[in-house]
Amino acid sequence: MKVTLILCMLLVALITAGNTVNHYNSVAWGSSIVKVRQRYSGTVKKDPENSSVTWLMQNKPSSKMSYRQFYFYKGKLFKIYVQYLGDYFTGNFVEALCTKLKNNYGTHNSIKDVSTTVKGIPLKGSEILWKGTTEVLFKVFDAYNNYGVKTGESLGALVITSTAINKKKDTADIAKRSEEIEF
Repeated sequence: MKVTLILCMLLVALITAGNTVNHYNSVAWGSSIVKVRQRYSGTVKKDPENSSVTWLMQNKPSSKMSYRQFYFYKGKLFKIYVQYLGDYFTGNFVEALCTKLKNNYGTHNSIKDVSTTVKGIPLKGSEILWKGTTEVLFKVFDAYNNYGVKTGESLGALVITSTAINKKKDTADIAKRSEEIEF
């Protein structure tokens, strides 16, 4: 009985602990810009509002991505933002990406319906969140016209953040501001 109880408690602890992944692909959180550039090319830019923040921008890094940005705080990687092209946001692509995220980060912690407006276009969709050492937020939106009719256009974004580095107040502010700019 005691052994069963201990095993159940251990299983619950493992399930609720979240992921312990501390990297994006093969680049570890906290990596320098130099190390990231060894694997990914792109243009380096400084945040005009905070000189401690730099990002590496890749335009059209793959046939499915519109762009990908690697964010650095004081020279250390703490966030990655990927914007996907709408043409690829079919049910099959979204399902395959969710399966990949589940395989990498475990079962998602939450999913919620959301709506927003970007450049006057109403968007409705879902946000799926994985929490752990690496936090993953996957946003999927469908565009609607002013009459509430779906236009057929879709938009998707993936925000991957190191929770250890992002717990600092100033990086949390930067992450929030960059989220507003990008989406």
